[in-house]
Amino acid sequence: VLAKLPTPVTSGTMLKVEDLQQELSCNINIKH
Repeated sequence: VLAKLPTPVTSGTMLKVEDLQQELSCNINIKH
C-alpha cells in the first residue's frame, strides 16, 4: 500500500511511526 502512495505521504507516515515509537519507549522508560 505504501509503495502506491506518493513519496511525501510515505515519508510523512514513516515520521509519524517513528514519533509513536519514541513516545512509547519514553513512556516505558518512565514507568520502569
